[in-house]
Amino acid sequence: MNQTYKNNTLLIIIILINILAISAYVYLFQSVKQANQRNSLISSEIKNYSENKDRIISLRNIIKSTEEERDNLNSHFIDKNKINHLLDLIEKIGEDSKTNLEINSVNLSPKSSDKNKNILKIDFKASGSFQNISKLLLLLENAPLEFDFEKVYFNKTENERKEESEDIFDLWNSSFTINLISFL
Repeated sequence: MNQTYKNNTLLIIIILINILAISAYVYLFQSVKQANQRNSLISSEIKNYSENKDRIISLRNIIKSTEEERDNLNSHFIDKNKINHLLDLIEKIGEDSKTNLEINSVNLSPKSSDKNKNILKIDFKASGSFQNISKLLLLLENAPLEFDFEKVYFNKTENERKEESEDIFDLWNSSFTINLISFL
């Protein structure tokens, strides 16, 4: 009995050690599995962050590379804060064409439903020789903005004398209504 008692005790001790070893193995396995999941999640977040950072850098490079083209494109549009610059441009075109130009009105019409665009309507008058009025019209047509000529009216007045010389020339009066379509 003594021998069986020793064998049973030894068997129980071995079983307990095996149970402890298996428990330790399961605990360590679960700990490694959880650490692996955390590391996988962190790795995934780092990968997403790195991809987002690469996309941001790529977008910045695209923005830098298209800056000149965007500036060129934006130069063809006028926003509400730069109406004075537009009027100065029209007056300069009047000076360049050697006409007496007078802006009568500037109106902003709301977006029309069919075009979905703001339209800036400008009424002005000009007077000068027929050649100068024609040059004014040509310069307006070639301006770097999208104008829609709503009304162009020419009228010849009586002959007048220039003050600098005694040459007689025909004075023409003109009236323009233009719509600026490239308006933000």
